[in-house]
Formats: sequence, C-alpha cells, structure tokens
Amino acid sequence: ATNYLPPPTQGPRIVLVVHDLAFDTMPETAPHHDQRWRRAFARQLRDAAAVIVPSEATRTDLLEHHPVEAARVHVVAHGTDAEAFTPASPIEVDELRARRGIDGPYVAFLGGLEPRKNLERLVEAFGLLEDRDDVVPFEPGARFLQRATVGEDDRAGVQLYV
Repeated sequence: ATNYLPPPTQGPRIVLVVHDLAFDTMPETAPHHDQRWRRAFARQLRDAAAVIVPSEATRTDLLEHHPVEAARVHVVAHGTDAEAFTPASPIEVDELRARRGIDGPYVAFLGGLEPRKNLERLVEAFGLLEDRDDVVPFEPGARFLQRATVGEDDRAGVQLYV
C-alpha cells in the first residue's frame, strides 16, 4: 500500500507505507481523517505484515500513537534514481535564474503549501544565512506562487513555486 490505506485486496500479506503521522501529531491539518478513516487505518496497522516509514521520527510517532509491534515497523528512506535526477549544469542554472528573475541566493522548497510545513520558518532561516553562491535547482516548469521578504533588505527574499 503506497499511502496509509491499501486499495481493496484479497492479499493476505500487505506492507503498509506510512509517510507521516500529521493526522495524529497535528490533527487540525487533517480534518478529512475522520473516525471511520482512523478505524480503517488501525485495522490496516493491525493486519499488515510490515509497516514502512521514511524516517526514525515517523517510526517514533507511529509507535507513540498506535499499538503496533516495533519489530514490524521498518525505516526505509525515500530515494530517487541517481541516474534520472542529476544536478543541473551551471548553464542550465543560469538560464533558469534568468527566466525566473533570480539574481541572488535562493532556496527551493518542494512540498504542499500547508501550515504544518512551516514555510515561515524556512524563510526566517534563509534570512539568517550569509550570502552564498550555491543554489538548489527546482523544476523548470514550476509556476510562480509568491515572493516573501524577511528583514529590511531583499537578501532574504524567497520565491515559492509549485
């Protein structure tokens, strides 16, 4: 199962993937996870042959909030295909920066725009960094969302794309 609840199946040996426990640790961010969903999740946890989580933090949250045997919970970090995702060349970075009007340091965030992602803290942290020459490339087809500035100068400006 790729995300919390597997599709209906007759298979007896389901491995459940739990990406995070925000619905337990920050329930206000997951109003769609009602009691019916929670009962189904508890049933899947009970019946799963194993549970995969992406981090030790998620494993800790799972074991704190749900009665699942620790031996069945395995940390398997998310990964990428290193051959398919390689760093952009300096020329590609320069072209992208020119297209997007990025003339100074920037940070790229990939994720949902939700309060639990704490993007305000990301902007604050970026504002504390000294000027840097390195960059983190982001998806060239991204759509501009907003520009936020922290402090009195524009050095800590952050462009968020989705």
